[in-house]
Amino acid sequence: MSDDTRETRAVAVSSAIAITRMEGHEPSMFALKQLDRWIAGEITADQLRDLVRQHHGKPPLHDFVKSEDATSALAAGTAATNDCSTRSVMVPNPPRQALQL
Repeated sequence: MSDDTRETRAVAVSSAIAITRMEGHEPSMFALKQLDRWIAGEITADQLRDLVRQHHGKPPLHDFVKSEDATSALAAGTAATNDCSTRSVMVPNPPRQALQL
């Protein structure tokens, strides 16, 4: 992994942590350690997300909505979601433009 990639990841993590704190939350030590592993290229973003969710007792995102259900929801203009606090369609292995925890 290039130094530029590591630097880009470090900036993304720093921003994500700052936003999390602005919203009144503090990342767990476990999550911070996994973020360091992701920055170093030891794990993928999907692995990071799944490890943190599992550590905090949440199922993997791919278990929430079957892809055909998500496709139908998108086509209908509705959101398929696992809880009331999320307003997005969760599909297996969505493209990563931002880190999802």
